[in-house]
Amino acid sequence: MVDLLFVDDEPSIRLVVGDVLRAAGHHVVTVEDGAAALACLAERGFDLVVTDIRMPRVDGLTVFRHIRQDYPATDVILITAYGAVDDAVRALK
Repeated sequence: MVDLLFVDDEPSIRLVVGDVLRAAGHHVVTVEDGAAALACLAERGFDLVVTDIRMPRVDGLTVFRHIRQDYPATDVILITAYGAVDDAVRALK
């Protein structure tokens, strides 16, 4: 079982993906944006964070950088509905 944080600003995406991951046997916490994700991370650790890149308040790349710096053992998967090359390049840097 993976302890997973799923971050997306679309409520329907959070609901569906959260349900699928729970059905697969994982412990899943869902939050609506990067600010909520950072608050959640400050309270407890996760094995994996799956985060949308484009969100209000705090974006997924900011969450990713914070995790790499403060929680290097936590794996991160970045997702987006917008296939922008510049987002991919920034994530790789």
